[in-house]
Amino acid sequence: MKTGIVIEITGKDAIVMKNGGEFITLPAKEGWKKGDIIPVNRRKRPAVPIRRFLAAAAACLCLAVSGGGYHYYYAQAALISVDVNPSIELSVNRQDRVTSTAALNEDGKALLTGIRLTGMECGEAVRELLQAESSGQYPADHKNVVVTVYSTNEDRQSRLLKEIRETADHALTTRAADGSTEYRAVTSEEVKAAHSCGVTAGKYIYLQKLEEAAPGTDISRYSHCSIDEIKDHISNCEKRHQTDSTESDSGGKDCHSGHDHKNR
Repeated sequence: MKTGIVIEITGKDAIVMKNGGEFITLPAKEGWKKGDIIPVNRRKRPAVPIRRFLAAAAACLCLAVSGGGYHYYYAQAALISVDVNPSIELSVNRQDRVTSTAALNEDGKALLTGIRLTGMECGEAVRELLQAESSGQYPADHKNVVVTVYSTNEDRQSRLLKEIRETADHALTTRAADGSTEYRAVTSEEVKAAHSCGVTAGKYIYLQKLEEAAPGTDISRYSHCSIDEIKDHISNCEKRHQTDSTESDSGGKDCHSGHDHKNR
């Protein structure tokens, strides 16, 4: 199916950029907004002539994306991960808009079926995710949140972390008082290592902490756990080591005993 990007909505019409940079007009549907990716199934009239300010905006956009066009819009400039138990990644473009989403566990898949994030500004998308998560079954059981941002551009990474923190914190006022929300910048090495384990960078950081607390632990056995559960395992291992240092060599196995976790 061919798709296009909503560039502007004026009255009953939407200005849409198709693959290759061609602009067309379509009847605007309820709920459409700038930045949305929409299906374009049949030819429509070119979006000319249009109002002068729209023509100028389109010309500026063409200049901005010349040589890239459609691909420029989709080029990944940052990767954001959100972990509670739902584990979700957001691919973000140079305009700080979400171009694609990925669920890394079943809870994440279930959460994404009920919301649409593509085209949204990334901070708003994270807030939408957390609000959707808070309206479901998770707040009673999962109180810790980890949000990570990766970008090859350090300035962008720092800016997005700050903006996401400011935006997303408004969605976390109902979370348990003893819970925590972490915002972390991560490296390409951490992202690659996390993906090799089938998890987000945020969850991978805590799996590494578990491995440090219990050397020899097979962290793949915990990849399906929530951040809360992994933190509990870490705490249990640290307590065990404090009371009996002779069990440190088998700490990973001992900490797993009595917890029959199954993939959910």
